[in-house]
Amino acid sequence: MALRPCLLGLVAIGPPAVSSNAAEMLNVVVGMNVHGLAIQNRNSFEISECEVHVNSRFRATFSKIGAGSMHEISLAELSASDSQRFDPRSELVQRVFIVCSRPSVSGATFGP
Repeated sequence: MALRPCLLGLVAIGPPAVSSNAAEMLNVVVGMNVHGLAIQNRNSFEISECEVHVNSRFRATFSKIGAGSMHEISLAELSASDSQRFDPRSELVQRVFIVCSRPSVSGATFGP
């Protein structure tokens, strides 16, 4: 499944803690498709135990994305701490923040 032109862009997240080569960075693409957010792992390794934060308010989790694979998150999966769901009729995806525990990496911010 192809991503439509990505409004959030190509992303490099800080180097994995297990790497001694600073040039070896995570390569992840975040975009939108008909289902919601599409997160593509372009690395040769799995990323896992991840949280996605949208617009600094809404949050969803996912367990893993295999090497070279994509994971989709429906906008309806995103919820705020008060249990309010993301409503694409009244909200725009403006900022996405992803934190994954494995491999150990720093967070990354994506935005226009």
